[in-house]
Amino acid sequence: MHVSSGEGLEDSGDQTSANVGAQLRWLEPLSTVPSETSGPSLREHPMRVLSARVGRSEKLWSIRDAQRVRENFDALAPVWAERASAEREASLVDGLTRGRPGRGGTALEVGCGSGNHTQALSDYCNEVVSVDLSLEMLRHVAVERSNLVLCDASALPIRDSSVDLVVVVNMFLFSSEYRRVLRSDGYILFVSSLAEQTPIYLSPQDVARSLGSEFSGVYSRAGSGLWSCFHRVDSD
Repeated sequence: MHVSSGEGLEDSGDQTSANVGAQLRWLEPLSTVPSETSGPSLREHPMRVLSARVGRSEKLWSIRDAQRVRENFDALAPVWAERASAEREASLVDGLTRGRPGRGGTALEVGCGSGNHTQALSDYCNEVVSVDLSLEMLRHVAVERSNLVLCDASALPIRDSSVDLVVVVNMFLFSSEYRRVLRSDGYILFVSSLAEQTPIYLSPQDVARSLGSEFSGVYSRAGSGLWSCFHRVDSD
């Protein structure tokens, strides 16, 4: 493992999430899943509030936000791997399979945490670069040959147009950065492993609006989660 520091809802049929949003099409789940994960409302959860704010405008992400998030996940790092489960990973696997980003290529895993999904991505892609804001999280990644980068995802130390797939699991949406590093025919896979009960959460429709009309997407449910995958179809 090598760690480097970077510097420098459900409906069917086609829909457009806004005049300037990505086209978004619902795919029926392959197995029976709850229509919505049960649990208390997370509307006022600090991470949910921050997710919505950053989703509206990346400019609202501050140094103080980054510090608070880093401290929170540094504290959670020793036990984060205990949250891994087949049910939570099912939405990632289904998104990779039916979102059709294609095997191989280079993937950027944004907000990798302690690597709960890094092995699955490594099995799917030729190369995976995994980034996180928390050094303590990266220290707990146990995947062999991991390519880890410590950085703030709002300013990725990644070259323009250099990755085929951006994977965002339970992570904030910095759409301009994800678009910047993505190749012209690339994919962005956005996964909420506990669906609407994920603290850091945006709906597929919100993601579509943020990414814009150069993308076309599909979304569905699997396991305990909800995923949406967007193909860049017009980068002009």
